[in-house]
Amino acid sequence: MSADDGKIIDFMEYKDRRDRQEEVSSNNIDTVETEFQGRLDLTTEEAEMIIFCLRLGREYFQYELEVTEFPNETIQPQKDFETANELIDRIQFEVLKLHLDNNFILTLSTAELAFILDCLEMIRNAVKHGIDVFQVEERDKEHYLSWLEDTYTYLLEVYEMWRLY
Repeated sequence: MSADDGKIIDFMEYKDRRDRQEEVSSNNIDTVETEFQGRLDLTTEEAEMIIFCLRLGREYFQYELEVTEFPNETIQPQKDFETANELIDRIQFEVLKLHLDNNFILTLSTAELAFILDCLEMIRNAVKHGIDVFQVEERDKEHYLSWLEDTYTYLLEVYEMWRLY
């Protein structure tokens, strides 16, 4: 996923930028506020897009681990790989629960939401650079692109609100 026809998509570009944003906005905030936990209302479709993007992110982190000479638990790709796995498990668990409607609530920290946004942004950028991440019929691509954009926009709005708290 990270390379296609010589085009490279680097997750760390998004993570570093989001980390800098967090650092600037949290300079005057105590640790209680930075450990904010929010409840995210998701449709099943939004959750499926998040899971899809996290899985692609996980593949990227796994590739980064494979090319690292001395992998260990303290390197960033390993941490990102574990974060992706944990979030996928939590979201899939919620999706698989019996719900009376098409929505469910997921509790996330601001950092976890930022990580999800980074994965979605990486996938959006890959698509913009012509990488076929969806691998679906041409007629279905517009639906997936719309789904990706809608999910990203919703999560970005929630993230911005959470940062204000």
